[in-house]
Amino acid sequence: LILLGASIVNAQTDIQQGIEIFNKKNYYGAKRFFTDYLEKNKESAEACYYLGRIAMEERDLEQAAEYFDDAVDMDGNISEYQTWKGIAYIQLLSTVDFMKQGLYAPRALNALETAVALDPDNVDARTWLAGYYAQAPVFAGGSKTKAIEQYETAIKINPEFIPAYSNYGIALMGFEEYDQALQNFEKALELDPDNYQALLFIGKLSAESLRYATQGELSLKKFIDQAPDEYEKQKGEAWWYLGTIYMNEGNDGNARSAFENAVNMDPDKEEYQKS
Repeated sequence: LILLGASIVNAQTDIQQGIEIFNKKNYYGAKRFFTDYLEKNKESAEACYYLGRIAMEERDLEQAAEYFDDAVDMDGNISEYQTWKGIAYIQLLSTVDFMKQGLYAPRALNALETAVALDPDNVDARTWLAGYYAQAPVFAGGSKTKAIEQYETAIKINPEFIPAYSNYGIALMGFEEYDQALQNFEKALELDPDNYQALLFIGKLSAESLRYATQGELSLKKFIDQAPDEYEKQKGEAWWYLGTIYMNEGNDGNARSAFENAVNMDPDKEEYQKS
């Protein structure tokens, strides 16, 4: 018994080393560590979980989902494992055919609902679950009422959880509740003035709703001028939204210039050429 206790302590110490490597974003080193660890500890749900997280970073969604499946099969009572299983399957939905979507959607929904049931304070799980409810068709479990309930609960639990406001705003855009959508994007910006994704969405909201032209123009100009290199691919999109706002206002000269900039940023985008 003493020897067994010592081996358990050593295993816990060993896996902590891998977690520290992962937390330092050394995903290559962490992958090697957890792969070796899993070979020696084949029932380690934690090792499967971290290998799944690494696969997500590598954008290998199929592999990530398999690892999260294994982690949940070994220990389904960990809310975080269920959350990431749900995230992996949600992201897979946009990459697979209709038949696989029919298989993956229930897995995503079940995992996220289980994650929330296991830990009602898990705002990450609630936000992803709300997104599923907002976007899925009714026959696949979609529900506007459930989506709003999950977003509102997540914000109530953690009023400073920015992703809840941003994603709630996106959902409200889809529901055509534009005033509330703008309020949520502005709240996300209030909490993080450099939230460039929120700036882009305010511009999109203005372009699509034919409202809030001033907020839309200011947000898009700030995005175009100040967003760092990681957002470079989205700047064509920003120019296109800005051109749409100008066109909605009857300012054809500025609209043309903005659309030309969008085309220059992304010449293969047919929608930009058409505009």
